[in-house]
Amino acid sequence: ARVARLRARIALGLCRSPTAIAALARMVADDADADDRVTAAYGLGLASGPEAESAIAALVVASRHGSWKRNRDLVVALLLGMQRDPSATATAALRQLLDDDANRDPDVRALLAARVVRHDRSFADKPLRRLLLRGGAAERAAALTALAEDHDAPLAGALLDDVTKVAVHDADAGVRAAALAALARVHHLPALDVAVRAVRTGSPAEARQGLLCLRRLGGGGMLRAAAPVIAQERDAARAEALLSAFDAPPPAELLDRCRALATDADRPWSLRAAAATLLARAEPGLGAVVLRDLFRQCRDDRLLPQLAAALVAAEREPTPLPRRFPIDTTPASDPARWAALLRADADGALAAVTAALAGSPGAAPPRVALAAYRSGRILPAPTHPATPAVLGEALRVD
Repeated sequence: ARVARLRARIALGLCRSPTAIAALARMVADDADADDRVTAAYGLGLASGPEAESAIAALVVASRHGSWKRNRDLVVALLLGMQRDPSATATAALRQLLDDDANRDPDVRALLAARVVRHDRSFADKPLRRLLLRGGAAERAAALTALAEDHDAPLAGALLDDVTKVAVHDADAGVRAAALAALARVHHLPALDVAVRAVRTGSPAEARQGLLCLRRLGGGGMLRAAAPVIAQERDAARAEALLSAFDAPPPAELLDRCRALATDADRPWSLRAAAATLLARAEPGLGAVVLRDLFRQCRDDRLLPQLAAALVAAEREPTPLPRRFPIDTTPASDPARWAALLRADADGALAAVTAALAGSPGAAPPRVALAAYRSGRILPAPTHPATPAVLGEALRVD
């Protein structure tokens, strides 16, 4: 009953009706149970938009004037739920919370920075430059990632100079990678030198972003020129990052390396998945066979959506659903793999859910089928490291 109650609050956010939003606002303000309030705040975030602007602004204002320790998970849940663009009123409230000196939580500030940079154009010059100078690493990386992803955000003049310096000199590798992505977005040609160094000697995050930058600024030819470096890379994390960013027809040397890595049982699952995905784009027949085995064997649930999507793209003819599962496992006892197939729109996955709900002989139990469907087609659990535990409990596939 408790989990059902928590999920009902999240479902109200998906409804986005005025009645649902008003109910969520009351629950956030009045409920004594902390978990109930957190799931209501997440639902309110899901309803973000003009209809929910006053309720979101009220929650943010109340958080500013209350206990940070008590309200932290509420604010995190609200920000994680915001999948739609917030209204101008809500954005102004978020900006006030970011400007509040009492707010020193790095996770909250990073989530706020991402929202404010995307939606508050007045933050694009001096305030953003000040954040790059004084903010924490997570906050700087989030702001730069938002700047890289927003194709309309201005990036020129003194701000462009500051971002260029960050890409070269920042102490945090993730921040340097995010700055490089922002420079690539505006086709800043001096970023090519930074990208080449990142591909050759940078951290995995920098190496991946460096290759993406080369592709954006120099085209597929520059990727092929980098292929020998990638084929010879022996660090597993860097090799995975470079293979996952290689978006061009791979030359023979790199294809041979992908075949070897994808089928090497001693390699990390993530490296094998990156190699198999690239292999499947160049050789769909062989790639589909390798991907199918990886998907059936993989013990890292985080990789399953990537593997399922690559498998569906590579298969010339749909493979019967049972063949995508380990021999000793059924969809009923492995809902995470099933949810990944649903998310990839794999042939037969939706039919299996329908069979379960209809009570067909041998089908998965309806509860398991619905859990997988929710995660695969409606609302997967947030993956941010600051996600409150109650959200993982309410949205878990089980």
